[in-house]
Amino acid sequence: MLILFFTAIYLFYVFHDIIPIYKAEKHRVFWGYVSMFAFSYIVFLLILLDVKLPSPAEPLRKAVTFIFGVKTTN
Repeated sequence: MLILFFTAIYLFYVFHDIIPIYKAEKHRVFWGYVSMFAFSYIVFLLILLDVKLPSPAEPLRKAVTFIFGVKTTN
């Protein structure tokens, strides 16, 4: 039931936000919006279906260490 409710909300946003952007021929904004929208919907479904998602903490720590050259103490 919860899947149907949130899918209806996502569909509302598709009709309310994404279709007018497409009709205005703002292609870069449209594809950015669609990609983020699809990613958020997939993550939402995985969480709702109790799929164990990996924590982003370790990849973020490695990225920050690489970018700033900071040594971590573990």
